[in-house]
Formats: sequence, C-alpha cells, structure tokens
Amino acid sequence: MKKSYIILTLLFIFTLTIFVTLFPSKTKAQVTAAACPSGLVSYWRGDGDTTDSIGLNNGQFVDNAQFTTGKVNQAFNFDGGYFKSGSLNLPTGNAPRTLEFWVKSPNMAVGDTFLAGWGNNANYQMSSIFLGWANQRSSRYASWEFGTSVIGSVLANDTWYHLAMTYDGTTNWDAVKIYLNGARDTESWYPYVTQNLITPPGTDFIMAFNSFFEEYYKSHPDGQLDHRFHGAMDEVAVFNYVLTEAEINQHYQNGVAVLPYCEPTVNVAIDIKPGSTSNCFNNNGYGALPVAILGSSNFDANQVNPETVALNGMVVKAVGKSNKLLAHIEDTNSDGFMDMVVQIQDADGAYASGETLATLAGKTFSGKDIKGTDTICIVP
Repeated sequence: MKKSYIILTLLFIFTLTIFVTLFPSKTKAQVTAAACPSGLVSYWRGDGDTTDSIGLNNGQFVDNAQFTTGKVNQAFNFDGGYFKSGSLNLPTGNAPRTLEFWVKSPNMAVGDTFLAGWGNNANYQMSSIFLGWANQRSSRYASWEFGTSVIGSVLANDTWYHLAMTYDGTTNWDAVKIYLNGARDTESWYPYVTQNLITPPGTDFIMAFNSFFEEYYKSHPDGQLDHRFHGAMDEVAVFNYVLTEAEINQHYQNGVAVLPYCEPTVNVAIDIKPGSTSNCFNNNGYGALPVAILGSSNFDANQVNPETVALNGMVVKAVGKSNKLLAHIEDTNSDGFMDMVVQIQDADGAYASGETLATLAGKTFSGKDIKGTDTICIVP
C-alpha cells in the first residue's frame, strides 16, 4: 500500500511538471517609462506644482484651482479657476503637433467648455481639446481649431480618460486626428472639409478656461452655470511632431500602470575639480579628473549609479582586481547636502584644444537620466 502511494505521488509530480513545461503561465508585459524624447516641448505633470518639467513654460493658477489625486501621482484640480502659462517653443503656424492629457470630471455633460490648448480665438488659430461641441451638452469631447473641429465619443462622469489630438501640418480633411484611451477614436466625425491651422506665436497655454466662451456666454446666457471646466487634469503634454498611434497607446498604458509618459532628464549641478578655482587639466590620457555631482534639497546624490557616469565619454576610473570604481560621498561645498565625487579616467583626445564646456551624463539607480555641465580649459 505504501509502495503504491509513493508510485502514484511520483506519477502526479511527473505529470504536473510536464503540464507546467508545456503550458507555462502567462506573464504580463512590464510597462516602463522611457527617457523623454527631444520633441516633447512642454510637460505639466501636476504633481503639487505648476512647473513645466521639460520646457520653459512654467505656469500659474488663476482663481480657484489646486491639486488632487491624479491618474499618475497628483493632478490639477479646477473648480472655477484655471491654469495659464506661456507657449515658448510650442508649435506655431501649420507645424505638426500632438496634445495629450488625462481628464476626469463629475459632469462631462457641458457645452462649449475648454479643456486645454493654445492659440488665438480666431479661425484656424487654436490648437485644443474641449467638451460639448456647438454647445451641445452631449458629453462628447472634440478637438477645436476655432473654425474647425473633430468630434469624438461620449465620455462618462467620474472616469479617467486619456485624450490626444494630432495635426500633421497639411490641409487634408483628416489632418487633425483624435485619440481616446490610446486608440484613434472610431466614433469621431469631421463636420468640416479641410483643416488649415495657422497658430500664431506668443499666445498662452490654458487649461480649464477660454476667454471667447467666457465673453460670449455673458451676453448669450444659456442656463449653464459657467463654461469653465470643473474637474481634474493630469499629465498634460505638447510635442512638436505627430505621435503615432502606438506611441499614444504606450502613453495610455503607462498611465494605467500609474507611470508618466516618460522620465525627464534630471539636470544636476556638477563641479569639476571641486575646491579649485580653475578647471584646467591636461587631456593626455594619464591620471584622473575629480568631478563632484552636487546634492541639493531636491536631488539626492547618493542615488547616482557611478557605473553609468561619463564625462564626454570618459568613464569613472576602476582600480584593483575587483575593478572598484573610484566614487565616494562627501559634502564638497559645505552646504549641508552630500555630493558624489567620482574620479574620471582621463582619455587622450576626449577634448580638443580650446573647448570650454564639459557635459556629464549618467543615471540614478532607479534609471532616471541625469545631466550636468561645467566649464573647463585644456592645457598643453
């Protein structure tokens, strides 16, 4: 009896092993945020501030606006107020572009309510997305170019949606496309024959407010409380090129995984030859050059991975049988924040005579890109 039990047990284990081998369990693909592309010109994360994490368009709140729980970390929360910034480097004229963001509201059934965009209130001079085309409280979203629109699907209340619009720079009827939750909106329709954007420079980027709607409905009341957006917006971004559907879908999937579209490069301060007033050195391939990556109130230098650090291609020097990297932590400038000091292995010809700027690049242990620059002088 005991022998039979052992044989049956072994047969069961053998059968189970074969089954697992032939039919392995499916694993979900890991979603990660890549480094931000150069074509991303502005990126407002809404994580407790109104700064542009990529570009030059730091914003400000006007009237009643604050922050709330977002799709990714925190989000902008509007209840009668709005967001305003400049539009430096944002696409103008008929240049290609992409606008995308996450949005949620307790009431999507509003007419002519601006969500986000930039440009003027004149024909073909706007690049934006809004709710309630032609003041129809249908819960539909649409692109708005002031004079043309592409009308999208109905949006439910209290639900996060990822919206995107692209413009390819042509006058074709489908030059503007809209996307819902990572896919081109198959419910969209084009009430106009052509798209011909001529967005002027020097306008503001706005969220949750439009001056044309504001003034028009003051003199043409329609019973709606106001035409400002009441709700949350998150991960608002503008690109100077047309994102593909695959790229937009990746950004949607990132949000589902509570990740940003991409990880911006962290700009760090560096000090070549810390403690010295001169950054001159002989680039002859001998010796090592000390460089301090400076810590601050918003950057922990302990998180830098020295294996990834390079100064114009020159890497951190390694010594001994174990190839130990010459890197340590100290407060080089006595500011109360610890710095990482690395010894960069000199490489002959890394710099030409007369060069005056060196760039350090690397990554943190969590994979974020870092970059810093300092002045140099090359001596014979």
